[in-house]
Amino acid sequence: MMKLMNKIPCIIVCVCVTASIGASGADVLDRLMTLEGFAQPECVVVDPESGSAYVSNINSREETYWQDTGAGFLSRLKADGSLDTLKWQESTAEFPIHQPKGMCILNGTLYVADNTRVLSFSLPDGKNKAIYPVLDAQRLNDMAAGEGKVYVTDVASGKIVRLDTSGRGNHDVVARIEGVNGITLRDGVMYAVSWTLHEVYAPPTDGSLPPVPFGLAGHFTNLDGIETLPDGRFIVSDFTGNKVAIISADRRTVKTLCTLPTPADIGLDPDGNRLYIPQMNSGTVVLLALHPEGEATPLSSARDLEFEELKRQIQERPNWDNARLAREAHRPEALVLESDRTPVDIVWRRTKALLEHLRSLENSPDLTMEAAILDRLRLSVNETRDEAALHVLFHQICALRRQIAFSNPLLDFDRILFLKRHKSIFEHMCDQYYGITARPGGGVYILENAFSDAPRARDLLAGTVVETGRLQGQHLRGGTSPAQLSYDGEGVLTESGDPGGGAFLSPDLSYDGKQILFCYVECRGDPRHQYRREEQGNYWSEHWDPGRAYHIFKVNADGTGLTQLTDGTCNDIHPCWLPDGRVAFVSERRGGFLRCGRVCPTYTLYQMRADGSFIHPLSYHETHEWLPSVDRNGMIVYTRWDYVDRDSDIAHHLWLTYPDGRDPRGPHGNYPSVRELRPWMEMSIRAIPDSSKYIATAATHHGQHFGSLITIDLRQEDDASTGQIRRITPEAMFPEAESAPGVPHTPRGKGNNGQVYGTPWPLNEDFYLAVYDPGQQRHDLYLVDGFGNRELLYRDPDIACSNPIPLRPRPVPPVIPMQTRYAEPPEEQPDTGTIAVMNVYDSLRPFPEGTRLKELRLIQLFAKSTPHPDDPWIGAGDQSVARGSLGTVPIEEDGSVYFEAPAGVSFYFQALDDQGIAVQTMQSDTYLHPGEHLSCTGCHEPKQQSPALPPRPPMALRKPPARLTPEPDGAYPLQFARLVQPVLDAHCLSCHDTGGDAPCLAGDVFVENGWSQAFSGLKPFAWALHGGNFVGLQRNKTSYSIPGKVGARASKLLGLLESGHHGVELSPEEWRRITLWLDGNSTFYGDYHDTVAQARGERATPRLE
Repeated sequence: MMKLMNKIPCIIVCVCVTASIGASGADVLDRLMTLEGFAQPECVVVDPESGSAYVSNINSREETYWQDTGAGFLSRLKADGSLDTLKWQESTAEFPIHQPKGMCILNGTLYVADNTRVLSFSLPDGKNKAIYPVLDAQRLNDMAAGEGKVYVTDVASGKIVRLDTSGRGNHDVVARIEGVNGITLRDGVMYAVSWTLHEVYAPPTDGSLPPVPFGLAGHFTNLDGIETLPDGRFIVSDFTGNKVAIISADRRTVKTLCTLPTPADIGLDPDGNRLYIPQMNSGTVVLLALHPEGEATPLSSARDLEFEELKRQIQERPNWDNARLAREAHRPEALVLESDRTPVDIVWRRTKALLEHLRSLENSPDLTMEAAILDRLRLSVNETRDEAALHVLFHQICALRRQIAFSNPLLDFDRILFLKRHKSIFEHMCDQYYGITARPGGGVYILENAFSDAPRARDLLAGTVVETGRLQGQHLRGGTSPAQLSYDGEGVLTESGDPGGGAFLSPDLSYDGKQILFCYVECRGDPRHQYRREEQGNYWSEHWDPGRAYHIFKVNADGTGLTQLTDGTCNDIHPCWLPDGRVAFVSERRGGFLRCGRVCPTYTLYQMRADGSFIHPLSYHETHEWLPSVDRNGMIVYTRWDYVDRDSDIAHHLWLTYPDGRDPRGPHGNYPSVRELRPWMEMSIRAIPDSSKYIATAATHHGQHFGSLITIDLRQEDDASTGQIRRITPEAMFPEAESAPGVPHTPRGKGNNGQVYGTPWPLNEDFYLAVYDPGQQRHDLYLVDGFGNRELLYRDPDIACSNPIPLRPRPVPPVIPMQTRYAEPPEEQPDTGTIAVMNVYDSLRPFPEGTRLKELRLIQLFAKSTPHPDDPWIGAGDQSVARGSLGTVPIEEDGSVYFEAPAGVSFYFQALDDQGIAVQTMQSDTYLHPGEHLSCTGCHEPKQQSPALPPRPPMALRKPPARLTPEPDGAYPLQFARLVQPVLDAHCLSCHDTGGDAPCLAGDVFVENGWSQAFSGLKPFAWALHGGNFVGLQRNKTSYSIPGKVGARASKLLGLLESGHHGVELSPEEWRRITLWLDGNSTFYGDYHDTVAQARGERATPRLE
């Protein structure tokens, strides 16, 4: 102990140990007793012969902590932990005891460090005493004994001294560690802790080598004591950190054993099952029992937290939109009602609702006794007003609720697969899944006896090594977070030290319950994105050091057969078993970056075989996708960021696709009327068993995958708001969208407060496994129900939990036959597919009266291959996408279309009138797989509408598929200098040359953004849709396009030309060039590179097609 802290109130909160002793199980803490009346107790040591324990008492003020006061004394405790003699040895003039601190016992003698000397007392009577002066000693602190030798530390000089107990004073310095404090020996090996360096060391007792640090300094504040357990683990006390922690035998993981103020030099009995903790400032000694059984769930503290949360919700309820919450709640019982006066009112009625629901089930448990107890407690609920009594009653009802909840027949499993993982160090929906932002730690765990008060978390990968791949022969273990760890969002990680291990992500369990997929990142290697290195290479497709990217692994549910499935410079995340045995996942392999800024690589859906072979795209979407799962129909459900020519925060919600990647559709939430009136983002979407609904987390764009739990019902009409959504947890606001539950942020969404729930796994429409933390940092495992109840299943005080999955077989969804030819050898795959539209006039929004549609145009989008926003500034639209026209095909008189289109590229449609001008344009994209036959009823037809059977085959389908007709030079890619400038040169420069009064339309004069003067001059007369958060929505006015009010039709330039601007007469091709440019969002560049050459009119070659 370096100094004596000011006295603070004694508050003891004991929480569960989360490590295991050997193979016998995990430790459970029982607080046996708390002994009071000591005077700054600094150390406890246990006599291995008698079981008695001795306590050193400094009995001094802080300013005299290291002075010879003669006020110290020693106490003795009985073997059962109770007090024997408070002042077993007192200071006398003949034998003063000044500031007794660390102690040890060797051969029936108690040794005590006392400022600059060591005292000794014979046991058990203490009559034989001796003093051992230590030359040059400054502040002797702790002691240890082993193999016939005694050691003492000097915290001021940093010396570890071997004491000469013969009395001749021939003491030896065996090691030096700055600020050395606690010390212990095990099997002849010494271990010590440093107060100032916050580190644990293994110094050789012969002084032959420098002390070896554990590399755990980031976990501690000021270390005081250290003890070892029989299984090789370590227990340390962190005095100013107010905790006692346990360190794994491999020295890689640290977990909090208990939290309590100012724990000093701890003592452990020889069997390792009783821990004595002297609390310096409160004058108490806490005795804890360690039982190698399950991991006791800290129910008392969880219920206290729930009480305070409900109390806060009652107080804040007047600020909520309660009428809206009532309309949108999954169940009304989950609401906080106006009649709720105390947390007891809420917990009683919600428990009652749970009980009545379970009793109504066909296979209901017998809850007669619980119902009677709950009814009797109702009288106390009505009568109790005293705060302390309310707490007691609340705990009683919660205990009964737990008993009722665990009787649920749905809980026919007792093991849960889950992860331990820290939140990402960067708050953003994209960056959270990059390996570079992972905080080291955690692992893949099985929670056994999950629905008990003493579950056990077992590390599935303990003792297992990788059998295949680059990491063959290595253990996959969670690392230790360095003291300094930050990511700048621009591709550079700053860290201090080697974490000694990695981090884990996204588990998935096979349908037979026998195999587990998960992701792991090593957290080592070059901490820079390729773009940030001296040699950039193809940074748009080769991103990270392999050790900084997540890769996918597979392991059997018994921990055997650990294999590496993917590797390389890209993150591979979110693996998902498909019904036919393949694996869907998300990967950066497509290349590219998001458009709204930063070094933020794009990731999209991919597929592979179960052995990791034949990796192939499932999606060709141009920006991010997340978290695939499989619904009851065998379709892949996932989150997609739909960000084509519109607000960047407008749409990242539920999408569906066939398991071969065909026909991606957004049946929900893609075109909201007001962003803030529904979830900002939907993550962790999963089908609910025996239901047509989905569960999801209403999450945030500028945060991580946490928020409020919701259900989504696609059978309901999408009203561009929350018509398809119900809130499971209405007390939890939608992050970023809301400022309070039900209250939209005005004038725009912001912030990421509210990230309390996450990674739900539905058992049915009313019961779910999920994680929860009102503090939004370290989420614990819970059983959640639709009535507003939560039951804590597991908590690790040092790291969050994630992704609970019942460890059992589950029904296999139907296997939908493949209708693409992706599985054929590449040389045999066609490079096209076909598209059929039954009637383009069948539209969600009507076309202007009298509209005659004649052509369908396909415009390909080129994924952004530079990392920074508007670098280059592609054209008139903010955060616009480079693009190119693939060509047009005819629309038949009945509105039908049938044609071939290239496979493997992202494109969107435009419906053109008889003048070749766009009447409607998509603000989304789609794609084809090799050999795919895509068919649509109409042009964004109503989603709830069943396709009408035409009276006769559509005209287009009576012919072979049409071929795309290319558009004029400069259309692919769409480059202003090649497409538009020739028209300007021919008709406009005579009036619009440099030096005149009219805007200059010269193509060889360049201005801001590298644009030509011609483009800059026409830009105010052009038309474009914009990206950007809120700015895009403000400028675009809507999240969707309106027929007849897009492209050239909505531009000023078209009106000028149609009015006969100074007699300019354009040929049909020239007219087409101008209108195509306007319909194509008025872009200047056709790609993101070689901008100077593009401006001069050289043809661009997109890096990512």
